[in-house]
Amino acid sequence: MSGASPLLPLAGPAPPPSLGTPVDACSIDDGCITCGDVAVALRVVEADAYDARCRDETGREEVVATDLVGPVAAGDLLLVHAKVALEKLTA
Repeated sequence: MSGASPLLPLAGPAPPPSLGTPVDACSIDDGCITCGDVAVALRVVEADAYDARCRDETGREEVVATDLVGPVAAGDLLLVHAKVALEKLTA
């Protein structure tokens, strides 16, 4: 598809997405980490001013928007839903 941005890769053999990668709608087949019915806790692996690459307890990674929680740093624990950090959690 020319002009369409690719979906972010999730866990598995594909490398995790880079910070600043455009986020498209999730594919049901991909099993998006944060698009279930509940928010999940994810640990920040890497962050920039707008996004954070986060990892769940099984090692799957996803880039999430951090606009609502402010600056984050590696090691922070975030409550995330639909690729958006909703709150910083205390570890």
